[in-house]
Amino acid sequence: AVLQRDFLVIDLVRAIREAERDEDDSDKVDAKLVTIAKKAMRKNNWEEHNVVVLCWDALMAAVEWPIKNDQVESLTVAQIKKYAALLEAFTTSPKSELALLKHVQMYCYSEARLTKVFGRIVFELYNADVLTDSAIIFWATKGVRTEGKEDFLKQTEALVSKLEALEGSDDDESEDESDDEE
Repeated sequence: AVLQRDFLVIDLVRAIREAERDEDDSDKVDAKLVTIAKKAMRKNNWEEHNVVVLCWDALMAAVEWPIKNDQVESLTVAQIKKYAALLEAFTTSPKSELALLKHVQMYCYSEARLTKVFGRIVFELYNADVLTDSAIIFWATKGVRTEGKEDFLKQTEALVSKLEALEGSDDDESEDESDDEE
């Protein structure tokens, strides 16, 4: 099974690099990447939450990382924006979103050059509709792993507060609506 996971990552990296070399249309690339991942998912009877983390690994493996760390954040953000549709295709459940968030946390924890970029990654994944507000709030309150916990919570503090406030105002609105119905 580990070998099959490696093959999926390798296939996705190859497809990403080919698309970038050939300057393919992004919608076509997204469809191709999703097809590759879904085919592997069916063939190996994997669940969505297992596939999304492999897609993340492939996106990061496809990046030609610079020697200087000052470009790491912009490259990471560009990669997320460019290939968000691949991740979004495999985050249709809270379980998958949380699996991705925890995986990104561990990835950033183990990749020193990305440790300081975690908060921006979460923000970009949220903006790209890969992660929902409820998944981010759940991660911050109950799902965060111990590795890098304080630093990562601090980096996401403003976003989490904003999302909690938005979620709170949604609750107020729905209570107001149910009051109107009585």
